[in-house]
Amino acid sequence: PADAERTAVDSEFADFITDKFRHLNPAVTYGLLEAHGGAQEIEHYAKLCEDWQRLLELHVKNGQPLRALQLLESLLHGKVPDGLASRGATVHVAEGEVERLLEEFSVPLIALEPQRTVDVWMRSRRLDPAKLLPALMLYDEQRGSRPARGATSQGGPHHGIRYLHHCVETLGCTQPVLHNYLVLLLASHAPDALLVPFLAGQSSASSTSSFSATSVPLTGASTHFDVQYALRVCQQHQRHEASVVLYARLGLHAE
Repeated sequence: PADAERTAVDSEFADFITDKFRHLNPAVTYGLLEAHGGAQEIEHYAKLCEDWQRLLELHVKNGQPLRALQLLESLLHGKVPDGLASRGATVHVAEGEVERLLEEFSVPLIALEPQRTVDVWMRSRRLDPAKLLPALMLYDEQRGSRPARGATSQGGPHHGIRYLHHCVETLGCTQPVLHNYLVLLLASHAPDALLVPFLAGQSSASSTSSFSATSVPLTGASTHFDVQYALRVCQQHQRHEASVVLYARLGLHAE
């Protein structure tokens, strides 16, 4: 039967690729495989070559973000998911390569799988969060119109706030651009129990479980945001209590 014959040919070709991949020119091999529409063969060859860039491109193109994130998470630990490597349980990944891939694929992955994408970001201590801002901005935009504040807000927990909180409170990031964007997101989406203590630079004793089961109180212990900018944002979003706190920080008590 034709199907059996095709299966046999495919299996023989896969064996050939497996045996000879070290001696094949990648550019020529990919070109031939793409010309003949061999998606499975391209993936097989990319796995053998440990061509993570190509594998991630394939997964994203095929609408398989979870496979892409599984690969990235495994690479963070120097391991490869079952069936992805031709030899051993570990792989060598050049220093900074996983972070480069996380940054490069941040936009499509957070668009498709925001929670899992942020989970993976939070497992890396070497990412530059500022390089992820375009992805975070896209995510916030895709959540739609400004939701009501609180746990019942559209789309559930805001994973942009969750990630920036991690950067500020856990990693100790001091880049003003991160703090300013966090202020904007808090003013747009978060309840006063999160926003006000952060702006005031105080610990919050109140639970944030009403906003997100995965978030913890923001302390804002060291102020690295632009207070004037924060005031404008809070006024635009009619955050009156937060505005009062910022007026006090600016010494504008009469306001």
